[in-house]
Amino acid sequence: MEFINQQKEKANNEIFEQQNLNKKDCNLRLAKCEEYRLEIVKSANKLLEEIKTKIEKTTIFLENHHQTTLLKIEKEAQELLGEYYLLANEKQELKKLVQALENKIKGYGDEYLIPNQTILNDLIDGYDHVDAAQYLKSIREKVKSAIKENRVAECDYVEDNRKNTAIAFITNAFNGKADAHLARIRHDNVGKIVEAVKEDYLLLNNYGQAFRNARITSEYLNLRLEEIKWAALVQEFKVREREEQREIREMIREEERARKEYERAMKEAEKDALALQKAYEKARKEFELASDDQKLKYDEKLKELTEKLKVAEEKSQRAISMAQQTRAGHVYIISNIGSFGEDVLKLGMTRRLEPMDRIRELGDASVPFTFDVHAMIYSDDAPTLERKLHHYFNHQRVNKVNYRKEFFRVGLNEVKEFLESENISAKFTLKAEALQYRESLRIEALPDDEQRELEDRIEKIELNNPIEIELEEG
Repeated sequence: MEFINQQKEKANNEIFEQQNLNKKDCNLRLAKCEEYRLEIVKSANKLLEEIKTKIEKTTIFLENHHQTTLLKIEKEAQELLGEYYLLANEKQELKKLVQALENKIKGYGDEYLIPNQTILNDLIDGYDHVDAAQYLKSIREKVKSAIKENRVAECDYVEDNRKNTAIAFITNAFNGKADAHLARIRHDNVGKIVEAVKEDYLLLNNYGQAFRNARITSEYLNLRLEEIKWAALVQEFKVREREEQREIREMIREEERARKEYERAMKEAEKDALALQKAYEKARKEFELASDDQKLKYDEKLKELTEKLKVAEEKSQRAISMAQQTRAGHVYIISNIGSFGEDVLKLGMTRRLEPMDRIRELGDASVPFTFDVHAMIYSDDAPTLERKLHHYFNHQRVNKVNYRKEFFRVGLNEVKEFLESENISAKFTLKAEALQYRESLRIEALPDDEQRELEDRIEKIELNNPIEIELEEG
């Protein structure tokens, strides 16, 4: 038995030693694998850098080759065409001059409105009003320095007196025009102003050819154009700030109206609850004194009063809850086809306890017809829901410039589908009644004498009873 145990122990020791050897061998192999992997990664990174370098060199070569080829082609064209090439260039310059003169005579059309927003959007990111005003001030200092250091214009006269006279003449002419344009700058006409200054530069330099090529430098032109762009940006900030202040004032008024509405609702609910409570106590006492036959009648009355008390309590709690929640409100989806046409919706929100009061305000004297309500969605966080809708339909805004105008060219079904995708349940009315609009169309279709007779009758009713007239169908 002892021999067996010795052999067993010997075998276990051999197994343990073999396991240690295997483990060491395995660790050694893993270390070699990791070393090999790192070497492969290093080689791959090196190859990647070499490829990037080759790509950059190839790109530079192709660009240089492209430029060289263009210059070669232009040179060959000049040699081949000779005088005709120069005439072609002169034709292009004359074409620009003709266009500039036509613009000066006829004015600048709407085609120059698009660059306005492009310019402002490029500049406005990352700046506020103070930054823009400071940057405009620095540009104006550069303009003054350029004038003081005679870096505005050039001339080919050799004699100093003539040269200085020609430069002074063209400098004063260009600055006079640029300053006049700057005086007319607004946030919404920068595109036209920029184009007008460019064309003044072109025309004056053309006139300056008669005085040994007296000309405004392109560097000074660019400086004055920068001045115009930043002056427009300052104007844009002023407009936006005024709009934001108006929006804040409107928000304060809206919240104040909502607060008064909540307070009125709570007082009315308390008054109703008190009256119902008294009626309930009275009915309960009468119930206790009533005979068995009368108790059935009083029991029904008590049930009715209990239900009314419950409704009054719920109304009071809802008013208190909405008054306490600063973000609770209703998101509305409304249309006004008589004023804005088909498939134009206003997507907004109100914190009023009675949201229809807000809808009636929107349909006041500023629009010819009242709004139709397609959905009124209560939300504990109405501003967030409103922002979601605005963001999703951002591309379909009617006013692409002022995002405080909440009108969107979108179908009701699209809005409904979006809300469903957000798991927001809402009861929709897809058809716009537009009663006053449709009735107005019906009146316009009547024979002239009938139409005038009906208009006189409506006017008479309005004078006697100056409230909104709801016309009957037919």
